[in-house]
Amino acid sequence: MYLELITYTAEDGLELDAALYRQRGKGHAPDPLIILTHGASWMNFYTGPQRFLPRYLVLAGYDCLAINSRDRDIGYLHPPTGTC
Repeated sequence: MYLELITYTAEDGLELDAALYRQRGKGHAPDPLIILTHGASWMNFYTGPQRFLPRYLVLAGYDCLAINSRDRDIGYLHPPTGTC
């Protein structure tokens, strides 16, 4: 498996990290791409499915892009209330 760490720029100029996983040594067109994002404040780019799922997706014939999204390192022990 080949792993490439990349940085991408959001529309507002903020730079974010991503990891592109592919099969090593493929000489043909790219495989279908699956994009993984985290969806909760208790998960981030370094934990959760982004740590183990890409390997299985690549073995199944997919390229995989795991992205680190905005506010990824923010978590709240006691979330603010009364803001809805």
